[in-house]
Amino acid sequence: MLTLDKPPHLANEAKTGSSDPVATEHRVTIDDGFSGVIKVAHLLRHPACEISGFGARRTADPDGWTIDYVCVGTAHQLQMLRKRVYRLPGVRKIECRHALKLP
Repeated sequence: MLTLDKPPHLANEAKTGSSDPVATEHRVTIDDGFSGVIKVAHLLRHPACEISGFGARRTADPDGWTIDYVCVGTAHQLQMLRKRVYRLPGVRKIECRHALKLP
């Protein structure tokens, strides 16, 4: 009988419980002006994660903006989404913290 192993990035999900959905607050700091806010908003339309509470505000820097949102998904989905956001030009920092525990 042939058995297939899980891909390496999914191998530890059963052990760590990382396949359970988690809600995480994100704060993204950009220095690309309002066009950077639009780029981040477009990227967050990722179908694997649910985004809520999106908001953006200017910082003291003329081109600086801070974007806040809550993202719900598995640990792997959230990690992949953060990597995609970091690749955008103008993204300087992403701060994350767990928002709440889901049932």
